[in-house]
Amino acid sequence: MKDWFLLIFLVLTAYLGVQSMFLPISGWAVTSLFSYLALCFLLINLAHLKNAGILKSRITWTTGLFLAFMGWTAVGFFYSVRPDDSFDSLANYLAAMAFGVGLLLCLNTTAFVDRIMWAVILAACGHGLLSLGFQFAYPLESKLWVSIFPNDNIIVYYYFFPLAFCCFQYKKNPDRLHKIVAGSGFVLIWLNMFFTASRGGWLLLILGTILILGRECRQKDFRFVYSMAAGILITVTLFISVKTFLHYQRPQSDSNPPVVKATIFEEGLDFSIASYLRIAYWQGALDIFADHWLLGSGPHTFSTLYSNYDRFNLPPNQMPHDAHNLYLQTLAENGVVGFALLFAFVFHVYRRLNKLLKNDDHPEKDRLFYLGTALSFYLLYNLIGFIVLPQFFLYHFTLLVFLIDFLDRKFSPKPPATLGSARSFIAFAFSIFALGVAGAGYHFAYYNMNASIIRTNSFEEIAETLKTAKRLCPKCDHPYLFMSEALSQKYKQNQNPRLMDLAEEEIREARKISDSAESMYYLGQIRLQQGNLREARKYFTKALNSKRVRYVAQTILNEMTIQSVAQGRRAFRPAP
Repeated sequence: MKDWFLLIFLVLTAYLGVQSMFLPISGWAVTSLFSYLALCFLLINLAHLKNAGILKSRITWTTGLFLAFMGWTAVGFFYSVRPDDSFDSLANYLAAMAFGVGLLLCLNTTAFVDRIMWAVILAACGHGLLSLGFQFAYPLESKLWVSIFPNDNIIVYYYFFPLAFCCFQYKKNPDRLHKIVAGSGFVLIWLNMFFTASRGGWLLLILGTILILGRECRQKDFRFVYSMAAGILITVTLFISVKTFLHYQRPQSDSNPPVVKATIFEEGLDFSIASYLRIAYWQGALDIFADHWLLGSGPHTFSTLYSNYDRFNLPPNQMPHDAHNLYLQTLAENGVVGFALLFAFVFHVYRRLNKLLKNDDHPEKDRLFYLGTALSFYLLYNLIGFIVLPQFFLYHFTLLVFLIDFLDRKFSPKPPATLGSARSFIAFAFSIFALGVAGAGYHFAYYNMNASIIRTNSFEEIAETLKTAKRLCPKCDHPYLFMSEALSQKYKQNQNPRLMDLAEEEIREARKISDSAESMYYLGQIRLQQGNLREARKYFTKALNSKRVRYVAQTILNEMTIQSVAQGRRAFRPAP
């Protein structure tokens, strides 16, 4: 049962998600579903803990450092400057930890590792066929083509993941059917990568292919090298054929061209613009790190805080969701402690891989090389992206780490140093559960306080609730901003100028914690009530960089523009 549960779980990661073109669902639904599945997977394996083979499982330094990094990121929720932004990260990282420990208990034979690899390959083949089929779904009578994938970086990494698996299974299996399936997967992945228009993806694809070809040439496996070259040639031929067919089948009109080119992915930005934006995002991450250097700002807070540190005056539509660099975002959100854990993990896993690959007697040397190649794809691509954010890639990352660790533990002549036995996994599972319950309780307590502010009309009750919220989350600026809003509403009732001074004092306290663009919105509200329209417009314009209040700030600016135009018309209207 546990084996089939894992295989179905991996297939779901290929077709289910917020940005999936096949089965798109909401972000909270994805987080909840995969979290429950990962927890069930751990519990199913704990139920088989008495199995003699499972009792040999132990936590090594590789898995220990990996779980420590994941755990530190999850715990970051409790010191986050925005707990409401960080709660989904708490759920995702705890679920990935549960999934990893379940893998540690589940993996016992290389035959099962083969089944896992084939499940990933078959899911990728189906994904590639459907993606290719959408190329022909362009309506001939329409001039508008809407890209299916909102972000080509996401799908590029998904195809990196099974590419190494296809190469290994093609090389390992003498059976003709297995070779056909693995070879077809290789061709489909290359073909769909051509359609992404992702320069970073192309570069890594070429580098990875050169790495694989170079190794096989050193091993003098020229038959595999010729097969791989033939696969690339077939891919190029198919790509040219498909593009030529689509070119002549789709209407070409100079007077009414398509709004977006007919590709399955969004067109990438100009290289110089994309590079400029990444430099801006990386600078923002370093500036956030400078203010939160020890513990970090908390997981998934970069997008909220970036507008406070934007030195490049980017327009609102270019505000980032992430830093486009895993390592800089780790510095910003997890601080020195989180980055040290990540660096220690990466250093240790590659030190082990290097030692294992130098051992000519290791029976799974080839498999380790291709698993290491897949892991390298992940870590290198995250130099220009942050692909850990979509939940399913977090599970892929976890799977690669624990597969490498399993082969290290099972086949190494000298087993790696261990940190604990499988008998402690029950305590570990309860710790994960307790941390999740504590995080959920903290989150909903904070959320209910904010919700109670909306439900009540009593200024005294609001002030008391926000006072409690300040104690509950001392690094949060929201209680101060909400208090400023409450004081502004109170001012409308009695016109006491002292209330405006108190409201500004609350905003100053909030800006000591986080000098956010959202605070500009509340300052704009104060200036608007004071009749200082010029400063109000300045603050509302700055507030456009905040995703939370951008729409409201833009609406107010539009209303102010309409009113100023109407007043100007009345001023220039000729006297009767």
